[in-house]
Amino acid sequence: TPAFNALLKTLEEPPPHAIFILATTESQKVPATIASRCQRYDFRRIPNDALVGLLRTISAGEEYKIPDQALLQISLQSRGGARDAITLLEQVVARYGAAPSTDEVLEALGLVHDERSERLVQAILGEDLAAALDIAREVADDGVSVARFTRETLDILREVLPQALRGVVDVNAVHRALAEAAIASKRGAGPVALAVQELAKADFRLDPASPIPLEVACAAAVLGPIGQIVVAPTGASLASVAGGLPARGAGQRPAAGRRPPDPALSREERFMADLYESCKLANPRLGGWLNGSCKVLQLDDATLELGFWSKMHMDKVDTDVRPLVEQQAEQMLNHPVALKLRLIEREQVPKRGPRGGHLAEAARALGAVPVGKEG
Repeated sequence: TPAFNALLKTLEEPPPHAIFILATTESQKVPATIASRCQRYDFRRIPNDALVGLLRTISAGEEYKIPDQALLQISLQSRGGARDAITLLEQVVARYGAAPSTDEVLEALGLVHDERSERLVQAILGEDLAAALDIAREVADDGVSVARFTRETLDILREVLPQALRGVVDVNAVHRALAEAAIASKRGAGPVALAVQELAKADFRLDPASPIPLEVACAAAVLGPIGQIVVAPTGASLASVAGGLPARGAGQRPAAGRRPPDPALSREERFMADLYESCKLANPRLGGWLNGSCKVLQLDDATLELGFWSKMHMDKVDTDVRPLVEQQAEQMLNHPVALKLRLIEREQVPKRGPRGGHLAEAARALGAVPVGKEG
C-alpha cells in the first residue's frame, strides 16, 4: 500500500520526459486510484485461425509456398504468440527452402505426423474399441512416443469438436471427413467431447512407453467413464438385510467417493462409515462432526439411532447436523428415517486389534505367514 501511494503521487505529477508503462498479470490487485489514471490494454493469445491468416499473408508477400496444414501446425506450436509463429516460419524456410512440404515442416518442428492418429479418432467415433486398442498397441510396438501420439490425436479431436457442436464443417478444416462423420452421427458431439476428456487425462509419467494409459482412455471414450458405473452402496445392502428393503439400483445416486467395504467391519460400522462419507461430501464442515464421535445403535425400517460418547458432539449434531444426517441416511436407505441420539458410556467404544493394513493383506495374498512380534 505505501508503494502504491508513492506511485500515485508520481502519476499525478509525472515528469514531462517520461511515459510510464505498467505491466501485470494480476490487474485486479491494482488499486482503482492507479487504474483510473491509466489506459488499459489487455494482451491475449491470438487464435489459431488468425495466426494462420497472418502466416499466409507473410508467405504470399515473401513468395513462400507452404500448405495450410503446415501453417496450422506452426500456429499450434506457437501457442498463440505471433512473434513465435513468425520465428518458426523463418526457421522452416531457412532449413527447407521457400516451398517445404507438410512433412518437412513437421520434421522441422520436431513433430512426426502419424496417419494412425486419424484412424484412432475414426475408431473412437465409430465406437470400434477393438480397432482403437489395436492402433494403440501398434504405435507402442513401433517405438513411437505414445504420449506424443496421444497429444496429436487429442489435437484432431479438439479441431473436430467445435464443428460437431455447430453442425457445420469449416471451409479450411484439415480433417473434413472426421468432422462430417461426427456431425452425421446420431449421438452428435457427445462422443467427441467424451474422447477429448478421457484422452486429456491419460498420464504417461510412470511409463512413457506403455500404451496402457491410451488404451484405458480409448475404452472410457467408447464405453463411458468407469466412474459412471452405478453400484449398490454398502448402506443400501445393509438396509436390505436389516429391514427387507430393496437395494438402490440404476437411476439413483451412485456411491461415488465411498470407501470399499471392509470385511472386518460389522454391518453397523459399515453403514456408519458410509454415512460419514456421504455427509462429508455434502457438507465437509458439518459432516466432520460424525468422524469417530458416534456409532449406530439401531437401524430398522423407520429409525436410525446413533450413540455418542461426548455430549458436545451429540448436542452439535442435534442442533446443526440433524437435517444433513437425516437427508443422507434417507438417500442411502431409500426411505424416510427418524434420527434418534443417545449418550453412551465411553467403555462401549468398540475396540479392535490392528488389521495390518493393505500391505499385510497383499503379503498374505502372496503366501506370507504372519509371525509373532518379539517383546
